[in-house]
Amino acid sequence: MQPLNIFWVVGASQGVLLCLFLILKKDRIKNLPLTIFIFLTSIELLFQYIYAERIIFEYPHLLYLSEPFSMLSGVLIYFYTRNILENDFIFTKKDLFFFLPFITYVIYYFPAYNQTAEDKIADIMLFYNSGITWYENLYEWIAEVIISIPFLYFTIKQLNKYHLNLKNNFSDLSKINYTVVRNLIIVYIFLYSTEAITIVMAYLQLEIVIILNSIIYFLLIIIVYIVGYDAIVRKPNESIKYIYIKEEKQEAPDVIIPPDLDASEKMSAARKYEKNMLSEEKVKMIKAKIEQCIITQKPHRNPDIRLNDLSTLIDEHANNVSQVLNDIFERNFYDFINFHRIEEAKQLLVSPEFKNYTITAIGFEVGFNSKSAFYTAFKKFTDNTPTQYQKNISTE
Repeated sequence: MQPLNIFWVVGASQGVLLCLFLILKKDRIKNLPLTIFIFLTSIELLFQYIYAERIIFEYPHLLYLSEPFSMLSGVLIYFYTRNILENDFIFTKKDLFFFLPFITYVIYYFPAYNQTAEDKIADIMLFYNSGITWYENLYEWIAEVIISIPFLYFTIKQLNKYHLNLKNNFSDLSKINYTVVRNLIIVYIFLYSTEAITIVMAYLQLEIVIILNSIIYFLLIIIVYIVGYDAIVRKPNESIKYIYIKEEKQEAPDVIIPPDLDASEKMSAARKYEKNMLSEEKVKMIKAKIEQCIITQKPHRNPDIRLNDLSTLIDEHANNVSQVLNDIFERNFYDFINFHRIEEAKQLLVSPEFKNYTITAIGFEVGFNSKSAFYTAFKKFTDNTPTQYQKNISTE
């Protein structure tokens, strides 16, 4: 066995073990696209070893068996990302259309699958004699890149959209971390970029194509380890969506509670504030501190402001500050901060000193870190877009 081929066997073995681990996890249904993805990637690595060691001559009927798998990589990454964002296994009838490239590839290779062993051995010999410069391989690689890149694009898009929705709905982002998933996408984009370069080099019949092809499979091994780490360390409810509930009879403040708790657990979580009842004098004091802080220090201008930051500024416990915000100002923390951002933005939009500022620049000035978040919050608190508000004021 060539030293280089050991890597293919190791990568394939690690992938199979990881699949077994994922099957035994409680959230195995949610991780199903990931399990399939790792299994198919392991098969591709194993076939790389089979071809490199020429074992394929002993089992010619394995020829082309793994080729259609390349059409599933982008699809499965997209499905897996969607599942972890929704914290559930999601699959609809429309998703079946995503498998059309894979089915097309199977149909394309079907005549080859029906070949005799002698014909397949002849194909294998043709491949070994012409190598990666064989143009049929180039067309297949081009198809793989064209099919997979859009899925990676939409995967990144849904990650960004979900992250933005969390901000717009005033959810705490400090515990939301999809770094591993993003790294997976980055590596896969690099893989397809390398494959695109390989296509060009192979077309030009340059010898460097051999090295580039090996790099592609090394990247596959890296991907196996990345998704393996993600699957091992990710907690089942790490990416859950949070909702706000309010116990009307007790007039408890808004409490961030995972939606998968049963009724008794939700009631217990909502009653936590009952043990922290503040005196009327304490409430008035905290309220005054908050109002003074907003006027003098403008904490809302900090795009990364958190409840603990505000609590530190006024030297009060975060639980007490949260209770006052909910009970007195009748807003959760993020709603309260965005309200003051919009109030200041309304002033800047009609201020002569800011007449040369764009509307987006004003949004950044008051603490928003994206145009969409600014427009969404402005619409919520004024029923107008910033442009409409500016025009209405100028006509008065």
